Amino acid sequence: MLALLDFGAFTPFPDELRRDYAALAAAILARDHDQVTTRLRELGFSTRDGSEETLLRFSELLMDTFRPDPTISLDDLDPREAFEEALALARANPVQVPGHFVLLGRVFAALGGLLLRYRPQINLFVLLAPYLAPVVAPAMASTATASAVSDRSA
Repeated sequence: MLALLDFGAFTPFPDELRRDYAALAAAILARDHDQVTTRLRELGFSTRDGSEETLLRFSELLMDTFRPDPTISLDDLDPREAFEEALALARANPVQVPGHFVLLGRVFAALGGLLLRYRPQINLFVLLAPYLAPVVAPAMASTATASAVSDRSA
């Protein structure tokens, strides 16, 4: 078991916020660009000019980072390239990030750094699935329902 404890980055997340992040995780796992963008907006992400294009590209970067194409080896991923693209997006049309996400970002950055440095031969999805399934399954059901309703009204 791996545990990272940062006493400077501790805050309780209310149930509703945890459900919102579960819905975001479900959309990322499903690689559903529209739902990821919608969930980001609902969590408080916004762009300076209000455009959907920047949030959509930001969501694609999140999906590529947290659920890369399974045909691509983790060794072939270039985090610097993704980071530079995210910075270029931020310069062109800054994305307002909610404070609660900044805290999560610190955790993901620390874990990502450890994974990139030591390159363990592990499948994170296999390891995390038993813990994510109880939380993500209800969120995926609501995402599927929202998509179906959206498709019918279009």
